[in-house]
Amino acid sequence: MSERALYRVGSWAAVVGAVVALVTNLVHPRISEFEDYVGAELRAVRDSDGWLAIHLGLLLGSLLIILGLFALARSLKGGPAEGWARLALGGLLISAPVAVLTLMVDGYAT
Repeated sequence: MSERALYRVGSWAAVVGAVVALVTNLVHPRISEFEDYVGAELRAVRDSDGWLAIHLGLLLGSLLIILGLFALARSLKGGPAEGWARLALGGLLISAPVAVLTLMVDGYAT
């Protein structure tokens, strides 16, 4: 893939990922109104019709945002911010698996 194509795909992925993550986060059930946290979380999962779909949407949105950040970091290569871009790519290597595991635990294990 050429650099230009990566930037184009990455920019669209970042925008679409942000919208998907926003929408799925808005429909995600909240448990703040319950007094018992553990029981409240299980009730929220039980009463939610789209628990898995919501978390798949959050996962998709997060991965698209990560792709957009990867393209942004690659676009800074060769400039004065190249050191920061390399640090950002290292952060993506850590944050992407952490985001996937967090969503798996919250969305699927619960």
